[in-house]
Amino acid sequence: MRNLKAKGATTNCVVSRLNYYCKIWPTIMATPEALVKHWDQLSPSAIGHPASRTPDAVFAAIEACQITSATVNGHAIGLTGATGYGTKGIKCKGNLILRASDIKHAKFTK
Repeated sequence: MRNLKAKGATTNCVVSRLNYYCKIWPTIMATPEALVKHWDQLSPSAIGHPASRTPDAVFAAIEACQITSATVNGHAIGLTGATGYGTKGIKCKGNLILRASDIKHAKFTK
């Protein structure tokens, strides 16, 4: 816990990042050490890093209300009400709106 305090963690930050951790890695135990190790990757701005841009990570950020829209090739895409579509991307109202191949190049905003 001392390491979380060193990161400037508040109770709300820990809860938010812990929830995000569990959505990204549902089969990996979330320990304090794991949370510290991945703290920066779990930040609201982490989705801006291409290494964090898997469909599951993007969908987890949508669910956590960290992002609400994306811009791909100059086209704005609203992500409100979006659902995950496995490795294929993100769906909304039954339509694939954000392909996995587009995720690495998208600009996400809240």
